Amino acid sequence: MKILHYINTLDRSFGGTTTYMQMLALSLRSRAELIFVADASQNPVEICGAKVIFMQSKWYSRSRYKKEWTAILDAEKPDVVHINTIWLPQCAWAQLWAEQKGYKCALTVHGMLEPWIVNRNRWKKKLGMIFFQRQQLETSMWQTVTAIEEKKHVIQYYSDCKIADVANLNIDVIPIGIDSESIAKKCASLKSDGEKYILFLSRIHPKKGIEILLEALCRVREKIAGYKVKIAGEGDSDYVEKLKNFCSENNLNDIVEFVGGVYGDDKWRLISSASVLVLPTYSENFGLVVAEAMSASIPVITTNTTPWQILADTDSGWCVPVGVEHVADALADFASLSADELQQKGCNAFSVVSREYSLGMMGEKLMSFYKKMLS
Repeated sequence: MKILHYINTLDRSFGGTTTYMQMLALSLRSRAELIFVADASQNPVEICGAKVIFMQSKWYSRSRYKKEWTAILDAEKPDVVHINTIWLPQCAWAQLWAEQKGYKCALTVHGMLEPWIVNRNRWKKKLGMIFFQRQQLETSMWQTVTAIEEKKHVIQYYSDCKIADVANLNIDVIPIGIDSESIAKKCASLKSDGEKYILFLSRIHPKKGIEILLEALCRVREKIAGYKVKIAGEGDSDYVEKLKNFCSENNLNDIVEFVGGVYGDDKWRLISSASVLVLPTYSENFGLVVAEAMSASIPVITTNTTPWQILADTDSGWCVPVGVEHVADALADFASLSADELQQKGCNAFSVVSREYSLGMMGEKLMSFYKKMLS
């Protein structure tokens, strides 16, 4: 089977979405012939197990973009065209033009129908629905999501906006697989016993709840004495500056460090030596960094707007409601634990992620989904 995935970018700055594409390629490389098509970018991630084609035309030059895209379809002749992400004209057009040529198309929205996302910049979403988005969603009867909660959000959006009969939607829940054994080995080789720190690692974006973390730190500063806080990731420079100003105004500069984007061994080194990962997000369809930290035997604090209730259920970390008070309580609880207790939480985390989120399981479920589409 030949499967062609389209995504607007494979740039490393897009964080979890591009990492998802890497994991998808690894999960399918021995099961199908894969082609990835994306717009050209400055820092694309490496994709193992797939042929990668970068579009040379700019999406806003619609006629040239269509010509190049349809030429790729004619040359590759895939069995399935799988579109990734929404709210972008080029994603909707890629699907439209593929369907016009008779290709069966699947869609993964990557959390873009989560309530927090839908309610952000609502006027832009309304314009998108008028000009391109409704048409794409109306024909997207085959979709994959990474968690049951995300499936509920997709169905709710279709129902609320009267897009299509939800009874005709075929949505498979396929959690992201992760190579936990390889990550564990890599992190073990890079781990150092230097300073103790709490780690935030994700895009620097309002959605991620970084202000919640900083305000929580103001409340528990004394309780987490001895720990530094490292905030890693790329984001809008004005927003990063706003966060830094908050730290200055609230005397957090002595414990909070903004380290910027980290990749490759630098990323794994940062994860491996952390005492805990904190992701106080407002919305997350999966939260791949959680699985990465668990693979390194690092306990995690996150919110119940993610699909990670399993952290609390298995004593692998904390899954708390969104809010300063809840994150502060989790940080205080973390800081009260002994080294042995933290180590046990980390061991529990690794056991869970290696059992429940394997690449093999992801690959099998994706192939089952594609076979259903074609049958």
